[in-house]
Amino acid sequence: MQVNNNMQSPNFGMALKIKPGARKALEECSLETIEKLQKAREELKNTKFFHVTIDEAGAKLESDKDAYFGRFNHGIYSTKYGEKKEAGKMVTADNIIMIEENGHTIAGVGRYVPYRETEPFYNTWGMFGSYDKIEDAPLLSKLAKLLDNVAVEKYNEQVTGKTAAELEKSEVAKQVAKLMDLCGE
Repeated sequence: MQVNNNMQSPNFGMALKIKPGARKALEECSLETIEKLQKAREELKNTKFFHVTIDEAGAKLESDKDAYFGRFNHGIYSTKYGEKKEAGKMVTADNIIMIEENGHTIAGVGRYVPYRETEPFYNTWGMFGSYDKIEDAPLLSKLAKLLDNVAVEKYNEQVTGKTAAELEKSEVAKQVAKLMDLCGE
């Protein structure tokens, strides 16, 4: 399948960012954590919209300002909107999604855009609290990869007006024609 890479994300190819101030905290991590970070770096090297940043305070999920953030169904993953308290009542919050894997919630992700800033930031949490420690970076990487895949799909739908299935069907037709030209009698 051919996908034109004309996205404007400044983060392309740099999905695991480590700030200089993180060195001391990283040196206090276990070898297992460092190995997981190396694996996460490799898994995220081609993300276009989402990335994980590690600094002296820990790890956090970040994205390009134009990254899609909303409900989706993607393989074994699905989402629903979270809720927030407003005027004493619980209401649906379109900036909070609960990510489920095979029907079991694995994370909550809240997207916030600060006043006068263009880059959003995210709070991520699970059953036992926030995912904001360096040791949480592999899970944040999994979330970043998932959210990035969805953002790329949504971006491609916007640009081409076609769904991923339609794009694949079109590419199959092109490849069959090429195969027939090369191997047909």
